[in-house]
Amino acid sequence: MIGDHFFGSQSRRLGRALAARPWLRAVAPALALFSVSLLLRLPFVSSALVNWDAVQFALATRSFDLERHQPHPPGYILYVSWGRVLSWVTGDPNLSFVLTSLVASSLSVALLYQLGREMVGARTALVAAALFATSPLLWYYSVVALTYAVEACFLLVVVWLCWRSLAPRPSPSPPASASLILWSALALGLAGGVRQSTLVLILPLWLFAAARAGQRPFWGGLAVLSATCLLWLAPLVYLSGGPVQYVTTGLDLLVFVGERTSVLYGGVGGVLENLAYVGAGLLIGLNLGLVVFLACLGGAARVRLARRQWAILAVWGGPPMAVFVFGHTGQPGYLLLVLPALCLLLALYVEALGQRLTRPLRLRPGVATTLMVAVLASAHVATVLVAPATAHAILRDPIAAAMVDVRDNDRFWDEVPAFVGRFNPEDVILIAEASPWGSFRHAGYYLPNYRVYGLGNDRRGRFGWLFSAFRGSTNYSLEGLARARRLLPRPYDARFAIILDPQLARTLVQRELLVETIATPYRSIYVLDLARVEVMSFAYGQTFLHGPTLESRETIPLAIRDLRLHADPE
Repeated sequence: MIGDHFFGSQSRRLGRALAARPWLRAVAPALALFSVSLLLRLPFVSSALVNWDAVQFALATRSFDLERHQPHPPGYILYVSWGRVLSWVTGDPNLSFVLTSLVASSLSVALLYQLGREMVGARTALVAAALFATSPLLWYYSVVALTYAVEACFLLVVVWLCWRSLAPRPSPSPPASASLILWSALALGLAGGVRQSTLVLILPLWLFAAARAGQRPFWGGLAVLSATCLLWLAPLVYLSGGPVQYVTTGLDLLVFVGERTSVLYGGVGGVLENLAYVGAGLLIGLNLGLVVFLACLGGAARVRLARRQWAILAVWGGPPMAVFVFGHTGQPGYLLLVLPALCLLLALYVEALGQRLTRPLRLRPGVATTLMVAVLASAHVATVLVAPATAHAILRDPIAAAMVDVRDNDRFWDEVPAFVGRFNPEDVILIAEASPWGSFRHAGYYLPNYRVYGLGNDRRGRFGWLFSAFRGSTNYSLEGLARARRLLPRPYDARFAIILDPQLARTLVQRELLVETIATPYRSIYVLDLARVEVMSFAYGQTFLHGPTLESRETIPLAIRDLRLHADPE
């Protein structure tokens, strides 16, 4: 009885507060969505840098060097600067960037609800936000040290402000509409400082909204956008060595990534590869929602939107999708630019299909829709939970799978430094693959006191020694990919080589000299005795050891042969 009285009084008090403050009634669902999204993801956050790009962002917080890809062009200067400031508090760039992704992704869910509430109604907005919040694509990029969740947050701020500026008169009034355009210009300029590609891909949407606000808001917004961009572009160009160096470095990377995937270089094959990649990303992001889309597009249900709504969705999603298909898609995270729009459409289709299913299933209105949302959201969460094991089973590459299995990646970069730390830095060299799916960048970051040699294929496909890293500095650059060196002399004081990537261990011709040590249930590293090796040479995708060699595994020193991080799994 006491409990009923207490909760009843609190409920009445909350009701009076909401009645007295109408704005709180509108904001409360967004705050709830933010809080739930944050709490859902918190147990999944990564403790180690998840991939090549994440390491480069972390390196940039210590030494900003665009030529050495710290970070890679075009610079991401506001993102890196924020990470550097936050790292003064946390002491860990990875933690700083992960917390940023976590908060930004949760904000993006709340912002999608606010946008959807004004665009398609509160009930549909809640469905869209629930599907977006549980999407495996957003979930993944919410817990790793990458820019995509932050990009989605800024995107939704810009879209929301642009949508409000397009609202029928007199609400908002012309002065209010002009003010919204100015604020959206500021948000777009800041988004460009986080990811320069966001500025290019979302600019058509902003131009569409600004042009309809009138001539004065348009030119005023353009001035605000230009001034905001100049505030981060000037220091970015200065830190890059000047305008010529900045443009040259950026074009080098643009040509490099576009050589295979752009329609200008790769032709139809490149477009088909991009389509496959985009399709896989949408399958991850929408999951069973794709079935709903296909069913509704096949005539199962239809939605009706005003011309203004379709126009916003078209200029929002059209330019990014065109670039992803005909240009380049580097990671599935790129699709977070269009996933919120797709979730809004999916929510409309879910409601329309739910209405169609009400009579056949003999359910009350709204129950069928709720049931569909529950099924779709459950499929999203189930995908998140089974993704790590599925990645290992399908990809059959422990490093590529570790980019999905965040926990395995965390374990690996927790165990390896401890293992390598048993060796004197003067006695050991580290050998890692110098590619976006290799360990070269990680090794240089997590093991700065050890000499790291990066092996891989150059731009002509020749295998060899590409880069090295030691004590926080590296000679990594795109120029180094021009020609792989065919010989790697053993440093005179190196007694052992620790090979961090299994694909490099498989290139070794004299496999009997390797000893495998287990780092995680999925991934091993290898120790190679260099006592009687003078030179490593590379040809035809293989690694050859030159010099007096050991005859068999049994003659490998016990100090190497018996090393294990963990007991072998049964």
